[in-house]
Amino acid sequence: MLLWLLLAVPVVAGGVTFLMPTARAALQASAAGVIMAGVLGSLAAWRVSLDGAVTAGGGWLRVDALSGYHLVVLAVVYVLSSLYAVAYFTAEENPHPLSASEARRFGALWCGSLAVMTLVFVSNSLALMWVGMEATTLLTAFLISIRTSKEALEASWKYILICSLGVALAFIGTLL
Repeated sequence: MLLWLLLAVPVVAGGVTFLMPTARAALQASAAGVIMAGVLGSLAAWRVSLDGAVTAGGGWLRVDALSGYHLVVLAVVYVLSSLYAVAYFTAEENPHPLSASEARRFGALWCGSLAVMTLVFVSNSLALMWVGMEATTLLTAFLISIRTSKEALEASWKYILICSLGVALAFIGTLL
Protein backbone atom coordinates (compact mmCIF):
# COMPACT_ATOMS: atom_id res chain seq x y z
CA MET A 1 0.00 0.00 0.00
CA LEU A 2 2.88 2.36 0.81
CA LEU A 3 4.33 2.17 -2.70
CA TRP A 4 0.95 2.88 -4.28
CA LEU A 5 0.51 5.90 -2.02
CA LEU A 6 4.00 7.04 -2.94
CA LEU A 7 2.90 7.21 -6.58
CA ALA A 8 -0.67 8.42 -6.00
CA VAL A 9 -0.03 11.36 -3.65
CA PRO A 10 1.84 13.55 -6.17
CA VAL A 11 -0.70 12.73 -8.88
CA VAL A 12 -3.60 13.75 -6.63
CA ALA A 13 -1.70 16.85 -5.49
CA GLY A 14 -1.15 17.81 -9.12
CA GLY A 15 -4.89 17.49 -9.75
CA VAL A 16 -5.73 19.55 -6.66
CA THR A 17 -3.42 22.29 -7.92
CA PHE A 18 -5.77 22.90 -10.85
CA LEU A 19 -8.58 23.74 -8.41
CA MET A 20 -6.71 26.56 -6.69
CA PRO A 21 -7.93 30.11 -7.41
CA THR A 22 -4.63 32.00 -7.01
CA ALA A 23 -1.01 31.47 -7.94
CA ARG A 24 0.08 31.36 -4.29
CA ALA A 25 -2.57 28.76 -3.42
CA ALA A 26 -1.60 26.61 -6.41
CA LEU A 27 2.08 26.71 -5.50
CA GLN A 28 1.31 25.99 -1.85
CA ALA A 29 -0.92 23.03 -2.81
CA SER A 30 1.82 21.53 -4.97
CA ALA A 31 4.36 22.08 -2.19
CA ALA A 32 2.07 20.37 0.32
CA GLY A 33 1.71 17.40 -2.02
CA VAL A 34 5.47 17.21 -2.49
CA ILE A 35 6.01 17.34 1.28
CA MET A 36 3.51 14.50 1.79
CA ALA A 37 5.22 12.46 -0.94
CA GLY A 38 8.59 13.20 0.64
CA VAL A 39 7.40 11.94 3.99
CA LEU A 40 6.07 8.77 2.34
CA GLY A 41 9.36 8.26 0.46
CA SER A 42 11.33 8.65 3.68
CA LEU A 43 8.94 6.29 5.43
CA ALA A 44 9.45 3.71 2.66
CA ALA A 45 13.23 4.01 3.02
CA TRP A 46 12.97 3.65 6.79
CA ARG A 47 10.75 0.58 6.42
CA VAL A 48 13.26 -0.97 4.01
CA SER A 49 16.06 -0.38 6.52
CA LEU A 50 14.05 -2.28 9.14
CA ASP A 51 12.35 -5.07 7.18
CA GLY A 52 14.25 -5.39 3.91
CA ALA A 53 12.87 -4.86 0.42
CA VAL A 54 9.22 -3.86 0.01
CA THR A 55 7.24 -4.98 -3.04
CA ALA A 56 3.79 -4.23 -4.44
CA GLY A 57 1.79 -4.78 -7.59
CA GLY A 58 2.73 -8.41 -8.02
CA GLY A 59 6.42 -7.56 -7.95
CA TRP A 60 6.27 -4.73 -10.50
CA LEU A 61 7.10 -2.17 -7.80
CA ARG A 62 9.99 -2.71 -5.41
CA VAL A 63 12.00 -0.60 -2.99
CA ASP A 64 15.31 -1.91 -1.74
CA ALA A 65 18.10 -0.13 0.12
CA LEU A 66 19.49 1.63 -2.96
CA SER A 67 16.14 2.84 -4.26
CA GLY A 68 15.17 3.84 -0.72
CA TYR A 69 18.28 6.03 -0.53
CA HIS A 70 17.38 7.60 -3.87
CA LEU A 71 13.83 8.23 -2.68
CA VAL A 72 15.18 10.16 0.29
CA VAL A 73 17.49 12.23 -1.93
CA LEU A 74 14.59 12.87 -4.33
CA ALA A 75 12.40 13.93 -1.41
CA VAL A 76 14.99 16.37 -0.07
CA VAL A 77 15.57 17.97 -3.48
CA TYR A 78 11.87 18.26 -4.32
CA VAL A 79 10.79 19.54 -0.90
CA LEU A 80 13.48 22.23 -0.80
CA SER A 81 12.82 23.20 -4.42
CA SER A 82 9.08 23.38 -3.82
CA LEU A 83 9.48 25.62 -0.80
CA TYR A 84 11.84 27.84 -2.77
CA ALA A 85 9.40 27.95 -5.72
CA VAL A 86 6.59 29.20 -3.47
CA ALA A 87 8.83 31.94 -2.11
CA TYR A 88 10.38 32.86 -5.46
CA PHE A 89 7.33 32.88 -7.72
CA THR A 90 5.14 34.79 -5.26
CA ALA A 91 7.73 37.30 -3.99
CA GLU A 92 6.68 40.94 -4.03
CA GLU A 93 9.94 42.01 -5.65
CA ASN A 94 9.70 39.41 -8.46
CA PRO A 95 9.32 41.44 -11.68
CA HIS A 96 7.64 38.51 -13.50
CA PRO A 97 5.44 36.56 -11.07
CA LEU A 98 3.53 33.57 -12.36
CA SER A 99 -0.09 34.11 -13.27
CA ALA A 100 -2.67 31.84 -11.66
CA SER A 101 -2.94 29.64 -14.77
CA GLU A 102 0.87 29.39 -15.09
CA ALA A 103 1.17 28.50 -11.40
CA ARG A 104 -1.51 25.81 -11.72
CA ARG A 105 0.28 24.37 -14.75
CA PHE A 106 3.64 24.55 -12.98
CA GLY A 107 2.29 22.85 -9.85
CA ALA A 108 0.62 20.06 -11.80
CA LEU A 109 3.71 19.42 -13.94
CA TRP A 110 5.97 19.62 -10.88
CA CYS A 111 3.93 17.04 -8.99
CA GLY A 112 3.66 14.90 -12.13
CA SER A 113 7.41 14.91 -12.60
CA LEU A 114 7.83 13.85 -8.97
CA ALA A 115 5.41 10.97 -9.55
CA VAL A 116 7.21 9.65 -12.63
CA MET A 117 10.65 10.10 -11.06
CA THR A 118 9.38 8.10 -8.11
CA LEU A 119 8.12 5.48 -10.58
CA VAL A 120 11.66 5.20 -11.98
CA PHE A 121 13.04 4.46 -8.51
CA VAL A 122 10.36 1.98 -7.45
CA SER A 123 9.89 0.09 -10.72
CA ASN A 124 11.08 -3.50 -10.78
CA SER A 125 10.96 -3.75 -14.56
CA LEU A 126 13.30 -2.24 -17.14
CA ALA A 127 10.39 -1.42 -19.44
CA LEU A 128 8.45 0.35 -16.67
CA MET A 129 11.60 2.21 -15.66
CA TRP A 130 12.18 3.33 -19.25
CA VAL A 131 8.58 4.57 -19.52
CA GLY A 132 9.11 6.56 -16.31
CA MET A 133 12.33 8.10 -17.61
CA GLU A 134 10.71 9.13 -20.90
CA ALA A 135 7.72 10.57 -19.05
CA THR A 136 10.13 12.51 -16.84
CA THR A 137 11.72 13.96 -19.97
CA LEU A 138 8.38 15.03 -21.42
CA LEU A 139 7.05 16.59 -18.22
CA THR A 140 10.30 18.43 -17.59
CA ALA A 141 10.24 19.80 -21.14
CA PHE A 142 6.84 21.32 -20.45
CA LEU A 143 8.20 22.74 -17.18
CA ILE A 144 11.00 24.43 -19.11
CA SER A 145 8.48 26.19 -21.32
CA ILE A 146 6.05 27.19 -18.56
CA ARG A 147 6.30 30.72 -19.93
CA THR A 148 5.54 30.65 -23.60
CA SER A 149 8.31 32.34 -25.56
CA LYS A 150 10.49 31.53 -28.53
CA GLU A 151 13.51 30.90 -26.30
CA ALA A 152 11.59 28.61 -23.95
CA LEU A 153 10.25 26.57 -26.87
CA GLU A 154 13.74 26.23 -28.32
CA ALA A 155 15.14 25.15 -24.96
CA SER A 156 12.36 22.58 -24.57
CA TRP A 157 12.99 21.00 -27.96
CA LYS A 158 16.74 20.83 -27.34
CA TYR A 159 16.11 19.26 -23.95
CA ILE A 160 13.74 16.65 -25.41
CA LEU A 161 16.17 15.70 -28.17
CA ILE A 162 19.20 15.40 -25.92
CA CYS A 163 17.43 13.56 -23.08
CA SER A 164 15.47 11.20 -25.33
CA LEU A 165 18.60 10.22 -27.18
CA GLY A 166 20.48 9.71 -23.93
CA VAL A 167 17.71 7.63 -22.38
CA ALA A 168 17.37 5.52 -25.56
CA LEU A 169 21.10 4.83 -25.66
CA ALA A 170 21.14 3.99 -21.96
CA PHE A 171 18.21 1.62 -22.43
CA ILE A 172 19.87 -0.11 -25.39
CA GLY A 173 23.10 -0.38 -23.39
CA THR A 174 21.24 -1.87 -20.46
CA LEU A 175 19.54 -4.45 -22.66
CA LEU A 176 22.79 -5.42 -24.34
